[in-house]
Amino acid sequence: MDMLIQDQIVECIEQEHLFEASTLLEKYLRLEGKDEFYYLAGSDIRLGYEDYQGVCTLLEEAMETGLTGPLIWERISEAEIGLENYDQAGFWLEKVLESQDLGQEDEPRILFDLGRCAIAQGNYEQAVIHFEDILLEEDNEETRFLLGMSYGELQMYERMDDAFLGLLDKPEYRDRILEYMMYQDSPEILLDYLDQADFTEFDRLLAFSQYWLNHNSPLDAAEAMEEAWTLEHDPEVLASAVVLYGQAGDIRHGRRLFLALMDVEKPETDPGHFTALQLEALEEMQYADRTCRKYLEAILRKGGDDPDSTMQCAQFCLNHDMADVAYKILSRNPENMPLTRSLEWCRLLSLACLQIEHYQEAYHCLKAHQGLKDRMYRKNLAIASYCTGRSREALHESLAILPDGIGAIIAFLVYDERGEQDKATEVIRQMQKALAKKEPIEDISNFIGFLEEIAEKTAA
Repeated sequence: MDMLIQDQIVECIEQEHLFEASTLLEKYLRLEGKDEFYYLAGSDIRLGYEDYQGVCTLLEEAMETGLTGPLIWERISEAEIGLENYDQAGFWLEKVLESQDLGQEDEPRILFDLGRCAIAQGNYEQAVIHFEDILLEEDNEETRFLLGMSYGELQMYERMDDAFLGLLDKPEYRDRILEYMMYQDSPEILLDYLDQADFTEFDRLLAFSQYWLNHNSPLDAAEAMEEAWTLEHDPEVLASAVVLYGQAGDIRHGRRLFLALMDVEKPETDPGHFTALQLEALEEMQYADRTCRKYLEAILRKGGDDPDSTMQCAQFCLNHDMADVAYKILSRNPENMPLTRSLEWCRLLSLACLQIEHYQEAYHCLKAHQGLKDRMYRKNLAIASYCTGRSREALHESLAILPDGIGAIIAFLVYDERGEQDKATEVIRQMQKALAKKEPIEDISNFIGFLEEIAEKTAA
């Protein structure tokens, strides 16, 4: 009977049915007690759940009962790697490697884990030894990749190239090597790799743009991206060049390219993404308010009736003190919008109404779309309710979001207007306790300013 349960447990673990395996292991425990199978299967289940400390605790208990050996040591090493205790993991892996019970076919796996631990500790010389030992016995792509990376960290670039050479025709490793090369100190290393991997000129330029960004040189990155745009007229590349010139402080050059971006035809598919590119570029160009509004209107026209484009433009306006424009473009709600988009539209419209002090409209908009009921919704409803004389509802919503700066202000004001000074004081006390505990409080600056104002009036 116990062998049948063992087989079932092993099968569940292999298929990652961990809860079922745990249930069966409990049954096994009642029948057979804590034997070697129990400890090994239990550790495998805990490894599946990434309960690494639980694995260590369980197997320490096993060793206290006299159970030991490479199967237990290897599982402890996996748990220690999960806990990032690489010294301890290496200790147990060395014990496995020295064991007389270790099969020759198991040695590469142990050496591989030892190599990973060495990399994690920055001991690249030792990692190279382990990976080279593996490759003497078997060729392995991941081993070659980690070996090449280790040689790179040791600045042994010819050997790095030799390790990477057999991986260049495999897309996954080709991309991983490229990502690694982008963080090397010398651009010549990246250039040499791009030559070996036979990248197109367009892809080479994109790679170099990312390289310069990784090395805090946005102007070089912008120039590479602009050159890439001349090869393939991809609007995303052009928008990136504009943004990079802005980040590099070359606003004049960025604005010249921004004009080119504004002349690009709207794509038939995913106009919302195109609008996002234009808005991101506009953000970096630091135009005066009037010019910014002019370009925003042009972006909006190009977006047409696309709801995503409209909402992105509205959000841009709300972020840049142009709530009047946001209100104007959101006032006509498109028909037959999916519920999620309709809720987002309402959220933006209510924010615009609040910013331009159309409180009645904000209130009715929020009440008509109660599917929004998150913390921000309740805060906005508290503001709209208070500003339209609905003090009872304002109090209800503000208390629901405490500790919150705006919520505390509204609750205090409502209690104060009712003459319930003890409750008003209790709101302030509650917020001060939250501040003392360093709880994250939204609109904290508004609340602090409000307290200072109260203190001044009290002193007067």
